[in-house]
Amino acid sequence: MTRKIIIIAILLIVIGSILLFLSTKKVTKPTPVSNVVNKEIPAQPKEKVEEVYQPKELTEEEKLALLKNELKIKARNFAERYGSFSTDARFVNLIELKDEMSNRFWQETEDYISKKEKEPIQEFYGITTKVLNVEELAFSEDEAKYLISTQRQEKKGTTEKVFYQEMELKMIKENNVWKIDEVKWY
Repeated sequence: MTRKIIIIAILLIVIGSILLFLSTKKVTKPTPVSNVVNKEIPAQPKEKVEEVYQPKELTEEEKLALLKNELKIKARNFAERYGSFSTDARFVNLIELKDEMSNRFWQETEDYISKKEKEPIQEFYGITTKVLNVEELAFSEDEAKYLISTQRQEKKGTTEKVFYQEMELKMIKENNVWKIDEVKWY
């Protein structure tokens, strides 16, 4: 008998909970569609006209400083790529730099590649160059020279060594474009 009472009580609680839940649930009624008339709203005059941003014209000194900075970055990037080599990639580093070189320097580099490609590979050789500092040595309207300090990591077979080396890099203006014309390692 007590068991029947407990079952009836549980059923009443469940039914009551369901009814309570359903009674608190919001019923959404469809909203009637009404005709909307578009009225033309008169334009309000703006109190203040927005000004268009016009960058200021650079002075000659600022243009020169910007150019020198760009050339320094170009020298840094060139030195790291030019100074890195691997027997696995052969001379890809130099070939990819063709557009950065003057015609004279590219011809010299191409001759070097042709000569070195004929040499047999005995063992793995790789060298990675990291630029530590770029110092401007000279600058004129159509020529610039930089002294570049580098850290180089060389791997020959199973032997590795790290050393520091300086490079002098000369740029010239060729067809109104700055190109690397000469590189000397010290």
